Amino acid sequence: MVDRNAAFRQHFLKVAIADRIATIPAHRPQDHITLEMAPLEIRHRSVRPISAKHAQASRFLQQSPHEY
Repeated sequence: MVDRNAAFRQHFLKVAIADRIATIPAHRPQDHITLEMAPLEIRHRSVRPISAKHAQASRFLQQSPHEY
């Protein structure tokens, strides 16, 4: 009896041996990057309260309650 897949098995074995991947070392100190987060207490301009001058001006920008 002749094995028809003999050439395929031999080729598959050679590919498996040739394509071996090297071991990757884990947990190296050089790979640990420290990240610092900005403090959450930073105030942005959009968070400031509206002044009285701006509150009066915004009253004129409101829609009219009358329907046309």
